[in-house]
Amino acid sequence: MDWNRVSELIRERLSDLEAEILVFAPQDSREAGERVSDSGDSEILAQLGGRDLTVLGQDDDLFPMIVRRRGIDRLYLVGDSGLMRSRLVGLFPSRQPGDREKNAAVATLEALLDSGINLGFVHSSHLTADLLEVCSARKVGAVIWLAEGIGSLLARRQLASIAGNPGVLFVSATRPSQRWTPAMAKDACSFVWALSNARLVTDPHPTWLRSSGDLDDTNDLFYLKYDDDRLGWFPGAQSIGRNASTGAPCVGAIRDRVLAHGAPKPTSRRR
Repeated sequence: MDWNRVSELIRERLSDLEAEILVFAPQDSREAGERVSDSGDSEILAQLGGRDLTVLGQDDDLFPMIVRRRGIDRLYLVGDSGLMRSRLVGLFPSRQPGDREKNAAVATLEALLDSGINLGFVHSSHLTADLLEVCSARKVGAVIWLAEGIGSLLARRQLASIAGNPGVLFVSATRPSQRWTPAMAKDACSFVWALSNARLVTDPHPTWLRSSGDLDDTNDLFYLKYDDDRLGWFPGAQSIGRNASTGAPCVGAIRDRVLAHGAPKPTSRRR
């Protein structure tokens, strides 16, 4: 579109009006929106400043390589940033887990999580509260990735009540005022996948795993075995069953895999 020609036509057609006509180019609207967003972002960060907010740049020791490779230049953290260097089991549930999946996930994590093994996952309104109850009971940390801006800790009641709790770290890889998008949900999932020392899939129908190119590394992959073996076609994937005598989840293999990665490195963050 030739904007110069279009703006002339607008002025010509409206020239008979007894009013001063101001014609704005399309980029004027975009730039105004960006200025409003920048102002909103600054206000959000100011409000979160008293909640242990950390903004990481690419040159920071804690900044993950996979995030840097995506061209993201900032990470926004609220909580214990030291958890970025901890041993993690990444949890990958279905989008809307039912009671059966929730109960199986909670039972497995209660048996698995222990001193030195923390939990990483993408925030889900259906599951976050249940997972944090387990982490609190087991006295382990939780690294929660957000598929939206860190400002959601102010806007969402469920998250606002959690932010600042001991042993909880929220991480966002987008601007503070950004709303949830499917693309960011996919990115957050891939970040948890890459940064975990072992991956636990509780989704009974993980068709997304087969089709996602970002999650093609299936090393250290474990899954809950329900009525059939849905993940047996992944090389190296191991199912987690139950002890025939006690009924307790058999988590020895996944625990050993996490602990085999060695002790977490001490954090020495540059500010």
